[in-house]
Amino acid sequence: MYLLESIFKNILDMSITASYVAIVVIAIRFAIRKAPKGFSFALWIAVLFRLVCPISFISKLSLFNFINRDGFRKIDGASKNITVNNTISNISTSQASNNNVAEHTVDNLVDNTQGFEINFTQIAAILWLIGIQVLIVYFIVSYIKTHSRIKMATLYGENIYESDQIDTAFVFGFFIPKIYIPTNVTEQEKIYIIEHEKVHLRRKDYLIKIIAFLLLTVHWFNPIMWISFMLMARDMEMSCDEKVMKNLGEDIRADYSYSLLNLAVNRGNTFNVPISFSENSIKSRIKNILNYKKPKKSVILIVVLLIAASTLFLISNPKNNDLDNSESLVKNIEALEQKSENKNVLIEDLAELTDFEWDYLYSFSPYASKEDIESAIGFKSNKIREGLNEGMNQIVFIKDKEIVCYIYGYPDDSVYFDFNNFYDGAGEYSKYVNSLYVNSTKYIQLSSKGKHKFLLNQDDDYLKMSYMVEVPPQQTQIYTSDGEEVKEDYTYDKLLISSDDIAIVKKNTTEEEIAKILFMENIKSEKMYSEDGDSTVSDCVIKNLKLKERLGSDKFRLEMDFDLKMAPGFEKFHAGNGVLTDDGWCVDKYNLLDIEKIDKDTYMISDIYTG
Repeated sequence: MYLLESIFKNILDMSITASYVAIVVIAIRFAIRKAPKGFSFALWIAVLFRLVCPISFISKLSLFNFINRDGFRKIDGASKNITVNNTISNISTSQASNNNVAEHTVDNLVDNTQGFEINFTQIAAILWLIGIQVLIVYFIVSYIKTHSRIKMATLYGENIYESDQIDTAFVFGFFIPKIYIPTNVTEQEKIYIIEHEKVHLRRKDYLIKIIAFLLLTVHWFNPIMWISFMLMARDMEMSCDEKVMKNLGEDIRADYSYSLLNLAVNRGNTFNVPISFSENSIKSRIKNILNYKKPKKSVILIVVLLIAASTLFLISNPKNNDLDNSESLVKNIEALEQKSENKNVLIEDLAELTDFEWDYLYSFSPYASKEDIESAIGFKSNKIREGLNEGMNQIVFIKDKEIVCYIYGYPDDSVYFDFNNFYDGAGEYSKYVNSLYVNSTKYIQLSSKGKHKFLLNQDDDYLKMSYMVEVPPQQTQIYTSDGEEVKEDYTYDKLLISSDDIAIVKKNTTEEEIAKILFMENIKSEKMYSEDGDSTVSDCVIKNLKLKERLGSDKFRLEMDFDLKMAPGFEKFHAGNGVLTDDGWCVDKYNLLDIEKIDKDTYMISDIYTG
């Protein structure tokens, strides 16, 4: 069901995009209505492209630079379900209390509807699929019925067949199309009708209409696409009429018009196949034939240039398309994770993954209101949505007071951006990061002038991008619980801290030294603190640390014994093996540490195994 929903959302996005293009095509078509209809027919290429291709090249002159597409903006994550029991539970208990039977009924309703949800996206996707099946069945039945009418047709000429079971001419067939004409027309009329159908064959119009009908089948829910299909078919027929007059001479206009009128008068109820060239819009076609004049070369040149410019204008994407930029950023992150052989990937600078320019990145804490977000970024935007829950992305990239990338919603099978280390007060370590408040909403502001490190790894069903705060070089000392005796004294070049992981940068050292530093830093990290912020560990001593084995070129495993003393009140949390002593120590605990090299001279613990 998730796959069907995802496909439907993409189709809906492409359909609405194509609708904007179709509206512009209809307007241009009206503006050049006196030009040859071949130009109007060519304009529909842009609509066809938008219905087929979800991506395109970037241009400052794109139509979508002038259109706000928020109305169909993708929302990757926020639930679109309506829970029925939420509505039922709002029934006033005071009303129910007046009648015991009613009260009992309400209670049963609440119990029986617990957890029942209506997902409108799923319903729409199912209806969309049913609509496609209905149109396909219609096509198959139409094809079979029309084929049964013409199976006894007799050969009239090369690839031309005549039948008394039809009352209009058309081209029928997929791979070997044939021309079929009715018997109730004069020999002179047959000349015009056959030439018309031959033009269709030479131009491969039968293939174009097959493609157009298949696309209409997919986008059947969009009325603009139905209008576009009918107008395209009309332009196809009129341009074909003009080609016939060019081939046979303009002096045939009166006789040719009479032939079309005769077909229309004698036409019965022939079952129409969508891909056949059954004659339609006879009145418009006759009017176009009678008014047709061969255009001047200068006029043709101007219209050709207009059509070419219009096509580029309609099929190109805007320079700052935040939806496309969001998709490209996620795809770049996914490609980096797939390319890497390591469990953890250190990204030296977020700018390496953004295919667009940006000035600031904003990340907002959960439940941020739309008003607070707009106040923080400095302008109002219909693109912004309120934060609905924990664990949702609310990432906004800004360039010149414009949103150029917006990542919103639950990560699902995508990417989650983790800035929790800043929300916990680590923001002072970065020059180009501000940890700010607007009303009660806390948010993070990153400047593109700085380099921003991220740690990329897999977290459950999604990828996680965790911001790494860089701590300057320093010397670290570990003291005993009484604060007097120094137990360890070590240095590192850099310390990188995310909300869940710690990495160090240290040159010219040994595996044992790396493991010792990382283990002690993890002991000191927030992961070893209680919810109240009190340290759960008062002392730690590492013993018997040695390299056990290498797990690859960038990974190695060490084993170690250590003694651990929990702080008062936390003695029961001494998890793992070891022997408890009378003075509150747990001695001779055993660990295996897997250390991973995530960059040059940069290491982190990828796994810890407690024996």
